[in-house]
Parts: sequence; C-alpha cells; structure tokens
Amino acid sequence: MSLETVLRPLREARRITAVCHENPDADTLGAALALQIAAERLGKTAEVVAADPVPPWLAFLPRAADVRTRPQLEPDVCVVFDGPLSRTGGFVAECGDWIAQARVVNIDHHVSNDGDGAAASWIDADASATCEMVALLLPRLGIEVDAEIATPLMAGIVQDTHTFAHPNATPRTLRVAADLVEAGAPLSTINR
Repeated sequence: MSLETVLRPLREARRITAVCHENPDADTLGAALALQIAAERLGKTAEVVAADPVPPWLAFLPRAADVRTRPQLEPDVCVVFDGPLSRTGGFVAECGDWIAQARVVNIDHHVSNDGDGAAASWIDADASATCEMVALLLPRLGIEVDAEIATPLMAGIVQDTHTFAHPNATPRTLRVAADLVEAGAPLSTINR
C-alpha cells in the first residue's frame, strides 16, 4: 500500500472518475478536483462524482460546480479519496454495476482504511490529509502544480489540520503547504 501501487493504474487510465466520500468535505473534494485537473492536463478524460451535494462553503473551489452525482464516463479507473469505497454513500449503492467494471484505486490517510475492494491502494496514516498525499503524487505523474491545483489541495489540508493547529500537521505537511502557497494557493482566503 504505497504511492508506487497507484501510479501505474493512473498512468495507464484513459478515463478517470474521482469519487468523494458521502457528505464531501474539503479533503475528499480537494483531492478529487486536483486529480481531475491533473488528469485532463495529461490528455485523459476525467470527472468528479459525489453522491451528496458540494457544500456551499466549498463552492469557491475550481471546478466544484462541475461535480456530478453519478458517473457519466465509461468505466476505466475509479479513484476513491479519503475513505474506502463503502464510505461513498449512495454512489456505491446506485452504481454497483459501473464500479464492477472499473479498476478501483483508493487513496486515503485514515489508518482504519484497509483498502478493501480496491485493485490498488495507497494508505498513508502519516499524512495529515489525503490532499497532502495528492500533492506528493502529482509531480510523480509529471504534473506541475499551479494555483488551480494548489487551491483545492490547500483547502483539504487546512480543513484536516484545522489550519495547522492539530498535531497531525507534520514538518512534511508544512513543506507541502509552503509549496502550495508558492504555487498560488490563497491560504488566507481558504482559511476564511
């Protein structure tokens, strides 16, 4: 369950569906939106799916208005963020046939996630947020992080660290956050 295990399916995919957990928060949504933008820059077709609506306080995130409630792409790679497939609420219940045809990848920072149901998983309990993990993943895919990608990633880190006040904010978290600010993430706006 390492970063290396999820790189291959992401590189090989032609279509990527990024899936948020039920009642999406900034971490699941930020990771999914950042991957969608990155995948499109790699020439892939991508979408973000959340069974529940995007909360109004996250509507400022790039592409948040485009989040779908059901996948519209043909099944290829389905990346579930910030929890196991079972935490996706209505998505898993309503899209079981679609999921069965997709290669499921799971990326999460919760130690309780065993990656069950995923063909490939990367679980890093040392990460403060799934968005921290995605910030480390994208350069390995050849993606340069800019403000459009840095903003949703920073939102997830800010929420899950309570703006760096929780003990899960490690030196690595702060280095990742500094890189995101340098790339254009508006930290003070996100914090507000």
